[in-house]
Amino acid sequence: MYQRETRLMAAAIILIGHFAIVAYGILMLVLFSPFQDIQKGIQVVLMASPVLAITAMAGLKHILSTATHKRRGKKVNAFYFSTVLGLPLVLIVSVLGLIYMVHHGIGNIGIEGLTLVLGAIETCFGAYIGLISDDLFGKQNDENRSSSDLSVA
Repeated sequence: MYQRETRLMAAAIILIGHFAIVAYGILMLVLFSPFQDIQKGIQVVLMASPVLAITAMAGLKHILSTATHKRRGKKVNAFYFSTVLGLPLVLIVSVLGLIYMVHHGIGNIGIEGLTLVLGAIETCFGAYIGLISDDLFGKQNDENRSSSDLSVA
């Protein structure tokens, strides 16, 4: 796998995951909320999106700015590939699973517990997702590399 393909796959996962969390959160915690206080559901949905939102914006910007590029970049190893795709996937699945658990009353977490656990998940993954975002979509990836660093497809 090459850098460009890895970036595009990661961007797609993060974009789709971000919108899935927002949509699923609105459905389960606002529209079909088991709780009386809809505002708390909205607050939780807003809490669930900042880490992925910033990375999703960077990924979308990268996709839009490189739509006609044919450069593949260097080949990446399997550990790099699985890490930059795996960590965002684990974050997305964790948040979606947590929303599912709260909506269906599994584990008696409740809306207050949801905010605490969601905060812990966001804190845990935030730095890692930030590093991945910077590595995949940072300015140095497209502007500061010489043409000898990039192979043509």
